[in-house]
Amino acid sequence: MPSRTLAAVMVAAAVAFPFRAAAAPAPDEATLLRVFLTDGTSLISYGEPARVNDRVIFSMPTAATPHPPLHLVNLPLARVDWGRTS
Repeated sequence: MPSRTLAAVMVAAAVAFPFRAAAAPAPDEATLLRVFLTDGTSLISYGEPARVNDRVIFSMPTAATPHPPLHLVNLPLARVDWGRTS
């Protein structure tokens, strides 16, 4: 019976060569960027800040570890010095 033979070959191939999704290489370090404020201070952004309407939203690391806990920051656009931040 050819259908049983084909099924057996497919099962044997699946066991012998399990499917593995290609894993994306993990970055060595996250991209940390500075967000400069109009008062002269700066904050660290874990990744690119996002402009949403009249707000700037970004994640700020709260520890100096490889996978730090993040704090969501939501600021008015007018508080950011875009000349220095860009």
